[in-house]
Amino acid sequence: MEKNKRFLNDLMNSLTQILTKSDRLKPFLNKATIIAIIALVTARLISSVALILLKLGGNWIGENETVFWREAIGLIWFTAIETGLILFNRQFRKDNENPPKNNYTPKIIAFLVGGGIAATLYMMFGVWSLSFTSVTNVAVIDCTLPIFTILGGSIFFSQVFDRRFIIGVVIAVAGAILIALADFSQSTIQLYGDALALTSTFFYATYWLLVEQVRATTNTTIILLWRCAVGTIILIPILWISGSDHVLPNSWQEWLLVIAIALLSQVIAQGLAVYSLKKLSSSFVALSMLVIPLFSHIEAKFIFSETTSWINYLGCLIVLWGMYLAIFGKGALK
Repeated sequence: MEKNKRFLNDLMNSLTQILTKSDRLKPFLNKATIIAIIALVTARLISSVALILLKLGGNWIGENETVFWREAIGLIWFTAIETGLILFNRQFRKDNENPPKNNYTPKIIAFLVGGGIAATLYMMFGVWSLSFTSVTNVAVIDCTLPIFTILGGSIFFSQVFDRRFIIGVVIAVAGAILIALADFSQSTIQLYGDALALTSTFFYATYWLLVEQVRATTNTTIILLWRCAVGTIILIPILWISGSDHVLPNSWQEWLLVIAIALLSQVIAQGLAVYSLKKLSSSFVALSMLVIPLFSHIEAKFIFSETTSWINYLGCLIVLWGMYLAIFGKGALK
């Protein structure tokens, strides 16, 4: 008994020394970074649930309609929050305080509008893909997001990544491709859904790269307010041209569904993820997508009774291995 206690104490002391002295872990041990990582993991857990709801929304209401209400309800929410903050500041700000500066330069406006367009296209292609392939496969194919963020960040924003980070991303992408190859052997329709999911991921990477450029000077509420406003404006003519006859939900269950989608995926998940950009890079945020397949697989198995082959499991393990390698590479933190 005494020997076991001594062994446990020695083990705990060794782990403590590793955590406090490791150069790789030191950047992760400050309070702000830990809060950002917790916020990001929470966002991805909620996103996995929202992915299930999006599939239900596409089946019950329609793909474009589901995306429209996600953006429109988000717009109402963030407008109310920002208006409340403005009124609060005007009411309680001291007379000798200077009013807040206007940070809306043409460059920032261009990034905000571009981010809104990219986010809307991401949502549209993502919801379409759920009509042709499984929730788990869409989540795993989203793991190719880091390759787009790295290329875009390196080419357009001079971001630097070390070899460890790149190797981790390559391994993760290989795991996602393995899932797509498994679909090819099963169904041409699923392969088409995978292609839509990949296109969706490209636009999502564009969104995060643009948002990262304004996060230092613009708060989370403003960024998401612009995103929802741009998305709503884009989707109104799309719904009109498509001749949608089911824009308004027909029952309280459908209203509850679209409200849940908006609050979970747009307000909470996106809000936490955008908040994390204060300390984390867009490439690290992209890598965090790799934890969604694990959550989505468990949830989809119970809700939709989706089957998963051993190749899907292998792909998930490869993806997680790549994430482990990349997470300690240069380029994860700011």
